[in-house]
Amino acid sequence: MATTAGISLEQFLATHFDPPEPDYVDGEIVERSMPDWTHSRLQGILWGILSQAVGLAVATELRVRLATGKAYIIDVCAYPADQQMSRFPSTPPIVAAEILSVDDVVMELNLKLENYRKWGVPHIWLIDPWFPQLNIYDDQGLHRVSALEIPEFGIRITLEELMAAV
Repeated sequence: MATTAGISLEQFLATHFDPPEPDYVDGEIVERSMPDWTHSRLQGILWGILSQAVGLAVATELRVRLATGKAYIIDVCAYPADQQMSRFPSTPPIVAAEILSVDDVVMELNLKLENYRKWGVPHIWLIDPWFPQLNIYDDQGLHRVSALEIPEFGIRITLEELMAAV
């Protein structure tokens, strides 16, 4: 659910919000779903797997600034470990992973994934723990896959790996 912000992107980025942090899209503050146990566990598991890759710096719940007047909180993302980082990165990560919550709004989620693509994120992942499946998003839309991969870092994550500890 979006509400008119009445503040600039810079003011939004300087503001503290109670959890869960909202997104900011074209002048509107967009509430995000409240994470639950499954969502939080999957974030931790994914963070752990990605953190083992040499050359990646991994973060959860990172507020990023898209060049198009948007600021999103990415569930899990990874940047090159040697990249200089700002407080609110404005360069796209190597991977942006979103984990579905029970009350996510499909239209808002699709817009977020498309904005990641337009921003230049090469690996956009959507994990659905409720109808257990893995998806990638690219210029052709959303595709169900058997594993999430970042070949240049030797990463391959299966649904079984993610769901085993939830």
